[in-house]
Amino acid sequence: MGWLMDFDRVSNIYDREIVPIWGYPFSRLLLKHLPAVLQGTIMEVGCSTGYLSIELAKRLQGNARIVALSPSMEMVEQAFQRGEDVIREGKVYFQHHNLKSFRFADGVFELIYSNLGLHYLDDPEAMLVNSVRLLKPGGRAFFTLPMRGSFEELLSHIATCTENLQEMELTRQVLMHQVRFPAPEEFLYLLRRAGYDDVALHLQPFDMIFPDGHSLLTSAFFRHHFLLEWRAHLTQLPFDTLLSELADLLDVYRQGQEIKLSVRAGCFECTKATASLY
Repeated sequence: MGWLMDFDRVSNIYDREIVPIWGYPFSRLLLKHLPAVLQGTIMEVGCSTGYLSIELAKRLQGNARIVALSPSMEMVEQAFQRGEDVIREGKVYFQHHNLKSFRFADGVFELIYSNLGLHYLDDPEAMLVNSVRLLKPGGRAFFTLPMRGSFEELLSHIATCTENLQEMELTRQVLMHQVRFPAPEEFLYLLRRAGYDDVALHLQPFDMIFPDGHSLLTSAFFRHHFLLEWRAHLTQLPFDTLLSELADLLDVYRQGQEIKLSVRAGCFECTKATASLY
């Protein structure tokens, strides 16, 4: 984990180019397992442009409300624009907030959820510990993440390509991407160590589909999740040469078919123990 994306930079294209192929499959998995009726005070960690909180506002009952946090001011501004109705009704409160330290009292939330938010934190374990502190005893939490094995075949091919090009540091970075996706047992252990009980994992793999290599390499998703980071590690080749080599690789890889990138989507469901240390 620890994918450092510049969310301010992608805020204007996020809903249009990244959410449909990346955010929605995970949010559908989350919506499937969240309670059909939401009560009390709820927190979303990493709300991006607010699309999920606005959707979940339909499930709120009584005086329930969602406090939706994002470390990106640009994303929060986007959320304010699209969420005018739920904001005016007092159902959702969007806040620009540091996700490394939370300015909330202990035990104030009935439920905490995050759709891919932990995927972008450099220290997700610290956030998990904080989330336990913020939940009431018996409170529930739901987190979605891509799991170990996501993009594995493509990344292996790319690592072979960069190694043949003598870009050894870039090869190391490509291989590091594979282990940034946590193994299920690894994240289950982190949840239990943070103080959660009744931990369960729901897996729902899906494919990200691109018509050809050019579409993949020029997609906002691939550019901001992979290429921009890889560019900094080139030592031998110009960036345009790397793109050309990867385009040739992808043409061979797809064999005239669509490119399907396999993603292992996981939704972790857990409960704060009623007899908590916090």
